[in-house]
Amino acid sequence: MPVTEQQRATATLLLSDFRDRCYKLSYAFDALGSGRELLRQQYEDSLDPKYRDAPLVTGRVTNDDPNNIELESVASIKQGELLEGLQRDGEFENLNHQAFVVFIYQLWDEHYRSEIAKVLGFKDINRIKCDLFGDVKRIRHSIIHNRSVLANRHLNGLKVLPKIWNLQPGSLRLTNNMMLALLAEFQTLTVEW
Repeated sequence: MPVTEQQRATATLLLSDFRDRCYKLSYAFDALGSGRELLRQQYEDSLDPKYRDAPLVTGRVTNDDPNNIELESVASIKQGELLEGLQRDGEFENLNHQAFVVFIYQLWDEHYRSEIAKVLGFKDINRIKCDLFGDVKRIRHSIIHNRSVLANRHLNGLKVLPKIWNLQPGSLRLTNNMMLALLAEFQTLTVEW
């Protein structure tokens, strides 16, 4: 059965809604970066460089007695590692970018793709194809299943991302500029069926 103009228009609205949601998510993740920058400045001002290998411990209160506060250690990191991780395009920003990529792929695959298929009257969501999110799926797979290491098999068959990202086999490092390039691709986001 052919797709009607009404179905096509509704699918286009869903794609537009997805794009807008991703833009909002990018602002939310960007706010994490702003907080990271403030935290970096705070720690650079307060931590003594000679204690780079000393642990910085995050704790939580384990009781309700304000006169006898007990803390439990829940996380620890070397002070130097913390400062390095907080740098622009450092490890923590890389992790935020990777989380963003995973999040938007899941949003696409588990909600919008199936909604578009339903609107168009398709039972099989695999009829809905998007080159960008085919690429994002491979990157997500690398992040989740290969500890953020890109293997040649993840790079083979990519169609969109090689044009905007310099991807090589090995450790995946996602920078702020890479995320901006990804968001720019959303301006021309299209699907095929």
